[in-house]
Amino acid sequence: MVTALKAAVIGTGVISKEHLSFLERSERANLVGVCDLSKISARYAAELA
Repeated sequence: MVTALKAAVIGTGVISKEHLSFLERSERANLVGVCDLSKISARYAAELA
């Protein structure tokens, strides 16, 4: 049995969309957090994933 990697995205800039998309599709990783200086941006990015 393979344990899934727990991942977090730090920063919600342009490249974060690629990271979030990958993590959403990955069977080997679970998104456990998103953070950014802007709470609104972080919340929005977390809801997309």
